[in-house]
Amino acid sequence: MFPKLTVTLVLFLCGLGFGGTSHAKENITWPYICFYPLYICQDKQLVGGAGWNIMNLMWKNMPDYEHKTALLPLKRIQKDMKQGKHCLFYGLFKTPERQEFMRFSLPCRISPPTMVVIRKEDLPIFGGGKTVSLQGLLENKGLRFLTFNAISYGDIVDKLLAPHEKNENVHVLYRTDEMDQNALGLLRKKRIDYFLALNGTHHVADEMGIAGEIVLLPIKEQSEYKVGYITAPKNEWGKQMIEKVNRVLRKQIPTEYFFNLYKPLVSDNMLPELRVQFNKLIVEPSKQ
Repeated sequence: MFPKLTVTLVLFLCGLGFGGTSHAKENITWPYICFYPLYICQDKQLVGGAGWNIMNLMWKNMPDYEHKTALLPLKRIQKDMKQGKHCLFYGLFKTPERQEFMRFSLPCRISPPTMVVIRKEDLPIFGGGKTVSLQGLLENKGLRFLTFNAISYGDIVDKLLAPHEKNENVHVLYRTDEMDQNALGLLRKKRIDYFLALNGTHHVADEMGIAGEIVLLPIKEQSEYKVGYITAPKNEWGKQMIEKVNRVLRKQIPTEYFFNLYKPLVSDNMLPELRVQFNKLIVEPSKQ
């Protein structure tokens, strides 16, 4: 009696799916680059930043897939996209070249324009908190400026900087490690009067406990905010994935949590403008 009952029970459980082989979830790779503060890494492991948090939102709202991360250089990520591999990448700006082999989600990353970093106590010297002219600052030989040798700030700013690189009041930082920390240290010691912010400048200042001592001011010559996207290969799989990604974004973008992911990019004086631009460039497209 017992053997027959055991066999019957096993067959019953198999029919329910408990005893059979479960269907494996489809894998999606989310590559990342250590790009502070968008992707914050410790020992090359992703631990924070807007990219990390948005990826987690996607995983939570796309539970039918097996999600994994991979640290890859940007060239390799783009190569994988061209080959149609099952990967999704957060943060890229849209270019004509990339549009040839990538599909783009709704805008979901906001990037502030080039900004000047100054001491808060020097606000009156720099116009009291409004947009400043970088050309005007560079021509003021009484202000000491720091530039990073390894950084391109974009064509407009690079052209403005070129004629002034040899000026006595211009200091060049050749080290590529801890550039923000070094620049902020020089600013605090009053060895320089301003420098151009990197992506993580305000975040680093906050970690150093000096965020309240600095102010970031946008420059007139390059004042537009840029947007980034989640990208997928330009094939049928990518089309389906971007549709699913957009459904998640439409729910998440209007939340205060989503906006708060980008607050570390600017100082408090720029938060109202960040809100205006976020609503215009990120929230409004999500409603369409």
